[in-house]
Amino acid sequence: MEAHPRDEEILRVNGQVLTQEPGTLVRTYKGVEITAGKLRRLQGGQKLDDELVMVFLEMLVDEANAREGKSLLLMDTFFHQLKSVDPARWRKKVKVSSYKKVLSPLHTPDHWSLIVVDLERGSIMLLDSLGLQHPEQVARTRNFIEARLELEGKAISLREEAAPEGLARQEMGDHINCGLYVTQYARRVLHNLPMTVPLRITPLRQTMLFEIATGQLVF
Repeated sequence: MEAHPRDEEILRVNGQVLTQEPGTLVRTYKGVEITAGKLRRLQGGQKLDDELVMVFLEMLVDEANAREGKSLLLMDTFFHQLKSVDPARWRKKVKVSSYKKVLSPLHTPDHWSLIVVDLERGSIMLLDSLGLQHPEQVARTRNFIEARLELEGKAISLREEAAPEGLARQEMGDHINCGLYVTQYARRVLHNLPMTVPLRITPLRQTMLFEIATGQLVF
């Protein structure tokens, strides 16, 4: 049986990328140089390059905003690394209250999680592929968003929600795919897809390699 044309294109592009020297520049996205070496880590057996996790999240949010209008805000990982962030000074030109959802990726040593703030529902939720809890980071995000909204005249109190029961999680002994899970949690949140369907790791890595290399998201 012949492969689907899309599958053939993915295999062709990925094959071209993987035969290039590691330092070869494949493309640049928002100032981030995407090299063949960084993309090669998507082959499997390695953790995703941290910059590529953020690049992919940016791609997802940009596509969703282009499709639905300005509705999604992506915070950067530095928010959680700084000792303090002034709600009045953080990205002054951004009106947080104009968005429907805020995604706040949390990058701790050797692990990724995702905090999702739903401003329409007034909720905040942590998605972690190992089932870990990060109460300080969740509280910090909630307090920051509430303070910023109050400054914008849209004061609300965010309630904390538990992750969906049966949330897709890493298998026992999997120590390399947390970044992949965060990107797919974000994809599912943005497209209202079920959060409990297990991830098919190898096909997802292959598809992500193609998506980041070409800038074309596959749905």
